[in-house]
Amino acid sequence: MNKLRRSILLVGMLCALVLPQAALAAPVTNVQPPAGPPGTSFLFFASGFAANERVGIWLNAPDGQVVPASAPELRHTNAYGDASWTWTAPDNAIDGAWQMVIHGIQSTQTQVIPFTIGQVAPPAGTEQPSGVAPAHGVPGTLFRFYATGFEFREPIGITVRGPSGVLEHPIVSNPNAAGPEGRIDGSWTSPTDATPGAWQIVVRGSNSEVERTISVAIDPAPTSPPAQLAVSPTTGTPGARFVFSASGFHANEHISVWLNLPNGRVQEARIEGRAQAGPDGHAGWGWIAPSDAPLGTWQMVAHGRDSGIEVVATFVVQ
Repeated sequence: MNKLRRSILLVGMLCALVLPQAALAAPVTNVQPPAGPPGTSFLFFASGFAANERVGIWLNAPDGQVVPASAPELRHTNAYGDASWTWTAPDNAIDGAWQMVIHGIQSTQTQVIPFTIGQVAPPAGTEQPSGVAPAHGVPGTLFRFYATGFEFREPIGITVRGPSGVLEHPIVSNPNAAGPEGRIDGSWTSPTDATPGAWQIVVRGSNSEVERTISVAIDPAPTSPPAQLAVSPTTGTPGARFVFSASGFHANEHISVWLNLPNGRVQEARIEGRAQAGPDGHAGWGWIAPSDAPLGTWQMVAHGRDSGIEVVATFVVQ
C-alpha cells in the first residue's frame, strides 16, 4: 500500500511539473495582412506542432468548398514546431471569409487561420457613387477604390492628380471596362516620393462621360531613426531559429539578404517569410541555423535594392 501511495504521489508531482509547461506552449497563429482583395499575398504563421513535422495545408472558401493549396517553401515545421508560408489569392477568388487550415501529419494537430478576401464596398445602407480605403496614408500606400454609374462594358480611363498636377504613369490596377452593374473596382499605389497633400483619383467613362473624383490624402512620411536590423535571440545552438526585424527601408522595397560565416565566407540565406518592407519600411523574417552550422560569430546582411540601405545583425552560433 505504501509503495502504491508513493507511486501516485510521484505521478502527481510529474503532472504538476509538465502541465504548466504545456500551458505555456499554447499554439499561436497569425496572418498578415488580415484582409485584402484578390491578388493579395498573405503571410501565415502557426505554431504548436512537433519539431520537423510534415504538414499539409488547404483552404475553406466562403461557399463551403475545400480548396487545395500548396506552398513550395513549406515542407515541414522547424525545430520548434513552427511553420510560416505565403499564399497568393487568385484573381478569381470569391469575396468573403476564408480559412487557411494547416494539419500536422504525425501529431494530427490542426490550426485554422481566418482571413478575408474582398474589394472595397460602399457603407451598409447607402448608395455612394464611389469610395476608397484607406482615405489617407504615407507615400507608397496602396489605395483600393470603387466607382459606380457607368455603362456596362464601357471603357474606363483613370488619371491621378496631386499637388503638382497630373501624375505621369500612375501605378493603377483596374479592369478596362465597367462591370454588369456599371461598377469598377481598382487600386492605386502612391509613389514612394509622393508629395504630401490632397490627391484625386479621377475615373471617367469614355461613352457616358460620367466622371467620379475620389479624394485621398498623402500624409508626410514619419521621421524615422536610422535603418537597423535586430535579431532575437542573439545566441543559439545549431538548429535554433533566429528572428530578424528590419526598419528604415523604403516603402514596399525588396530586400536582398545573405549571411557572413565565422570563416569570412558569404552564404545564401534561406529564410522563412519574405524579405520585403511594408509601407512603413519595416520587414521581418526568420532563419534556422543548420544542424552542421559552424560555431562562432555570424552576420545577417540586409540590402535595400532601391535605396541601397544596408544593415547588419550580428549573432553567435555556439
